[in-house]
Amino acid sequence: MRLALRMARSGLCSRRQAEQIIQQGRVQCGGTTVRDVAFCPQDEDVIAVDGRVLPPPQVTRLFAYHKPRKMLTTTHDPQGRRCLFDAVESQRQRYGVARLISVGRLDYDSEGLIVLTNDGALARHLELPSQGFERQYVVQVVAPLSRKACAVLAAGATIEGFRYRPVTVRAVGREARVFIDDHGGGNGVWLCASVREGKNREIRRLFDYVGHPVRRLLRIAYGPFRLGQLKAGELVEIPQQRIPQFKEGVSWSNES
Repeated sequence: MRLALRMARSGLCSRRQAEQIIQQGRVQCGGTTVRDVAFCPQDEDVIAVDGRVLPPPQVTRLFAYHKPRKMLTTTHDPQGRRCLFDAVESQRQRYGVARLISVGRLDYDSEGLIVLTNDGALARHLELPSQGFERQYVVQVVAPLSRKACAVLAAGATIEGFRYRPVTVRAVGREARVFIDDHGGGNGVWLCASVREGKNREIRRLFDYVGHPVRRLLRIAYGPFRLGQLKAGELVEIPQQRIPQFKEGVSWSNES
């Protein structure tokens, strides 16, 4: 395992950040400064960063988080808006995890399920369109969709040069209905919409395109992961026994 990846797997930083730290001459392996990002230490080598011994690699862990509205899926915002990783900081420390990475994102005005992990390679793996994970949303619009709008969504569309895959739209089921009722419902028409790729603001752009701007967007599922009864702002750990099935085919060279 390369030194940069070893540093990332310890939870210290991302692999790209580790490469920068190595190039800056801040890493010692067996007492010798290493500047080669391709260097592969031995298992028994003592690695230190800025004079502090690197902790052992962390066990892969997964979490489900209910992102509230008006929150960015990032670590910092120059405008001072709420950021997800600041919001989960106390819960992250309580779980004893060195860092967390999001599997995909939700935009500022959207809410619902975000999957988090301490494993960068696994996060990138779970995001891949080739995994075929269905992203399920509850969508509120002003009026019922026309047949033409449904046909366009079902076929997919090219908007400003970006090709969007088909959206599956259906009536609200029991799982989604419970969530809507718990949040007051409100005026408008509620639908369930599913996609399998997850481009930036994909649902919003497609519904805008067919003349039905989204008033509210809530993600209730990401592949096998469910929002369930998770309350806004709550973080819960996904059982360890479920993790091996998601790690099949992970390329550790994709650690970010």
